[in-house]
Amino acid sequence: AARREAHEEAGVTVTGELRLHGMYWSLQEGKNDHIGVFVSTDFSIGEALDRWEIADCRWFPVDAPPAELSPACARRLAELRRGEGPYVDQW
Repeated sequence: AARREAHEEAGVTVTGELRLHGMYWSLQEGKNDHIGVFVSTDFSIGEALDRWEIADCRWFPVDAPPAELSPACARRLAELRRGEGPYVDQW
């Protein structure tokens, strides 16, 4: 399912192993969301097929994220850079 979601929503074709970084939950905006974060170093980037779930999708170096990155996404990147995980935690 993670490979399919990556392809449909971000245009990423994962060709190698997927590693689970964490499962998170969020109650923001009155939602009860569950978020799975997977990592792969073997992939290719194409065009997203279905963008109705994602408002924005951009590519940047992991050590140079955009200034407007959400605090939760910044925490996930920091965890990955430190080699931490897998987690089960609040987003």
